[in-house]
Parts: sequence; structure tokens; C-alpha cells
Amino acid sequence: MLTVLNDMGSNTTKNIFGIDRNTVSAKFSSQSAKALILCLGLLLFSCVTVAQQRAQHPNDAFLFVSPNTASGLSFQRAVRNLRSLDEIALIKAARGLLCRIEASARITPAIGSWSDGVENSVLIHGPLDVDRIRYLSAMLGHRAHQKSVLYFRKQPNGPVTMYTMRLGRRRPSLEKTAKILEKSGIQFRTLVPFGNRTIVYIVDLKGGLKPRVDIAARRLNAKSSSAMGSSEVIGDDTSAESAEQVYSPIIKQFESTHVFKDDGCGTLP
Repeated sequence: MLTVLNDMGSNTTKNIFGIDRNTVSAKFSSQSAKALILCLGLLLFSCVTVAQQRAQHPNDAFLFVSPNTASGLSFQRAVRNLRSLDEIALIKAARGLLCRIEASARITPAIGSWSDGVENSVLIHGPLDVDRIRYLSAMLGHRAHQKSVLYFRKQPNGPVTMYTMRLGRRRPSLEKTAKILEKSGIQFRTLVPFGNRTIVYIVDLKGGLKPRVDIAARRLNAKSSSAMGSSEVIGDDTSAESAEQVYSPIIKQFESTHVFKDDGCGTLP
């Protein structure tokens, strides 16, 4: 921008075209600020949208399966069994199957607890579509000689709700946590020891557990959240032999329509 002298010899703020540069600068600064605010708003909206999409990813799945076939376990015994050979074998089998179907998931030892029983268990959490989660459920149920296996998949407006409670560092023991959940009216729950914290998963198959979850969260001083989705119990609770009649067609159907990866996956235990 050029500056010219006025009649009195002083500087003027007008350029050679007679346009006041202060006015232009002010308008430009105002427009720039508005543009910057708009860009930041769009960026924030995009980030929030991506985060929501990830949080509500329809393939986000949770599989709950146990290697235990004994009855009458004490809570202490179930906790010790998290380091048992059966637990380790199930984790290795899950890892090998995930490799073969080229899927990734986190595998975590867990405690399955219900009103009159407890057992060591495994939680598998990752982006798994319906076919893969059902195949994994059937295969692991078959290999572990289980009567049934439960999975939950996040799905917007799904018919089933899964509640998650996160207990902080001053959490009670796993056994005491289970007793508080039972006292609050929650009969089926999975407890995952995670460092110096505990995460509790509750799949509400029939609906209506929210008031009880809220009570339990207050008693445990826990942060609770929920997700909607679909869920299925695969197997037959009458016996492991009857469950095989459910597992077998699921396994055969998947294996007849999918190509498996073999290299680098190792042998299943």
C-alpha cells in the first residue's frame, strides 16, 4: 500500500486509489476473525463427530467366555484360576483364532459372577462384525466345553443395553464389589481387574436394570455409562453336549464362506 502527502505535508491514511487503509484493515481483521472462528468451529464439530462415530462404532463388540467347567468355586479360587492353565489356554486359543480371521481385539482375564456362583472368565473386546463375533463365540464355547457364551455389540438404538461401571483406586475387593452389586439387585455381572482399578460390565438382556445400576454405582462410588446394542447367548444352558448342536452349524457356516490366514498364527492349544 502507498502513502501520499496531503496539502499540509502530513501523511494521509488513504492510498493512491483514495481508499482509507484503516477502514480496509479493520474490515479485513473482522472478516479474518470471523473466518477463523468458523474454521475452528467446523474443526471442533468434525472432531466431536469422529469421536461419536468411534464411540458408537457398530462393530465394537464384547465377548464373555469362561474356561471353567467346575461348580461350587469360591471367589478366592476363581481369582486364583485367572492364572490357571485353562485360562491361559483359552486366551491363547482366542489370540490364535483372531489371527486366523485377521481381526484385532483386546483379551483380558475377568471374573464372571452371578447370584449363586463365580468363575474365572475372559473378556474379548474389539471391532468384530456379526459373523466373526458369532464364530469366535461358537469356537471358544466348543473348545472350552461351555454350555453358553455371551456377546454384546454396540448398535445405535439397539434393543439391549450394556452398562459399564469404573471403580477408582479406593475400590473394594472384587468379592466385596460382587456382594454390593448383588445387594443392589444386579444378578449377573463381569468384573475386570485393571491395574489398581476395577471395571464392571452388566449386559441388561431383559431391560429395567438402570435404577439398580444407579444404586450400585452410588454404593461403589463408581462412574457408570451405558451403550445400546444387540446381544446373543450362544449355546444351550441344559448341557455342554446340547450346546455343541448350536456351536457346530455356526462354525461350519463361517468356515465354508471365509478364507483363513495361517502364516504366523501358530497352532491352537
